[in-house]
Amino acid sequence: MEATFGGLRLRLRARGPGGTPSVRYMALTGAPCPARLDDGRTVAPNTPIAVYDGQVLELGAPPSGLHTYVAVRGGIDVEPSLGSRATDLLSGLGPAPLTAGALLPVGAPGGPMPGVDPAHRSALPDDITLRVVPGPRDDWFDTVSVRTLYRQPWEATSRSNRVADHPVTGGYPVIGVVHAADLSLAGQIRPGGRVWFRPE
Repeated sequence: MEATFGGLRLRLRARGPGGTPSVRYMALTGAPCPARLDDGRTVAPNTPIAVYDGQVLELGAPPSGLHTYVAVRGGIDVEPSLGSRATDLLSGLGPAPLTAGALLPVGAPGGPMPGVDPAHRSALPDDITLRVVPGPRDDWFDTVSVRTLYRQPWEATSRSNRVADHPVTGGYPVIGVVHAADLSLAGQIRPGGRVWFRPE
């Protein structure tokens, strides 16, 4: 589940054989944010934590980055659409968007809990550098335009999502595309964040 700028509150309903209370393992990744369970435990990012039936997980706002992801062992057990369980609002594909009070089924854990080491991840920087693969129409731009792209910082705004007014196949000339390895970093840029582009 993706939480944009925190504010997510989840209650786990986990029952074992005969309806007895059970436990599930959950983890947070993406933008690190203050997170805690209602038993007082702080939830660290990038490491599994045991959550018991009836417990509530609350996420605060991340100090850097934008999107925090909540994973639960067994996965969210909704019907996949085109190989994904995500909601696509533009096309209407996937499950219904989450609303307050929504109940999400969780899949079976699938065997014993494997040994897991906490994953270290560096904090998200205030200024983000994204590698750019030139083309496919970089030859349509003059040298000044290309230099302008790489020699100055750019600021993300709340209007940075252009899918609302033009599809990505709009036919406009493309000077370059963000390297695939940097796409997850690009998705964490919040309004007001500065971006530098570097040719790959």
